[in-house]
Amino acid sequence: MDTVDLVIIGAGVAGMAAAYAAQEKGLSTIIIEKTMPGGKLFSYPTIRPNQGIDTVSSMDFASEWNEKLANASLNITYGEVVSVDFKDAFLHIQLTDMDIRAKSLIIATGYRDKPLMIEGADLFLGQGLSYCAACDGSFFKGKKIAVLLDDFSNLEEVIHLQKMTDTLTILTIPSKEKLQPSTLEFFEKLNDVDRYYGVTPVALKGNQRVETLSFLHQGLEKNIQISALFPMLGMLANSECVVDLLPLAKDGFIVTDAHHQTKVPLLFAIGDIQVTSPRLLKSAIEQGNQVIDTLINTLKGFQRR
Repeated sequence: MDTVDLVIIGAGVAGMAAAYAAQEKGLSTIIIEKTMPGGKLFSYPTIRPNQGIDTVSSMDFASEWNEKLANASLNITYGEVVSVDFKDAFLHIQLTDMDIRAKSLIIATGYRDKPLMIEGADLFLGQGLSYCAACDGSFFKGKKIAVLLDDFSNLEEVIHLQKMTDTLTILTIPSKEKLQPSTLEFFEKLNDVDRYYGVTPVALKGNQRVETLSFLHQGLEKNIQISALFPMLGMLANSECVVDLLPLAKDGFIVTDAHHQTKVPLLFAIGDIQVTSPRLLKSAIEQGNQVIDTLINTLKGFQRR
């Protein structure tokens, strides 16, 4: 079996930046992607100013990076990584249809939204149930919209939805008393919204599209008419391929040191999959470049041993 210097799992921004930097440094590199290069880029039509780079369409930005990889003769291998093992001083990456042996590995697989687990959720995904307010909010302009929150890290999405409708309903799973004071103040300052704190969602119902949401509030079941529900429930890391190799933090996120090194020799994690990450495009690109310098130095020391 041939051995490559580096395998990168995930062709989001961090993974593509690392692959490009590795190729420039002369490392034989394979980058593996399960679906589409760009990752969470496609959650947003345009890249927002707070991401630390010039505003541009997400599609153009992803295309630019794909072109950079192609010009560097770095092709993306499409497939799903089933497992990763470390033995005989090498990392063994098993895909559904092939095995790869590598001297080093970078995990850059990011995260996905926690799914809503209630009656009707599977039926109405894309038919009024959406996990991306920036992507789909405009489709419901002027209609009744609800947002269900158990994660409060991206409240600008609520502002975006408020601009889409005159009838926004905010529902939080934590009770009013359990919300951070700053979060509660944010909600209370919003005008022309209905608020329900401490809810338990029960079901989505409708004829082909979402028409009603039922939930428990203060011990009573309540039904509201809506055209769209946007759950914001938190994140799950896409770390299934290393679940048997690494100790994982809450929701599957990977613990790394300041140099993105994990507990396994020559296995690094960059981008959104880390426990501690700014989750900005600018930071993802910077980490992709930084990790290659660290990796090269670590490889040299490992080989000397």
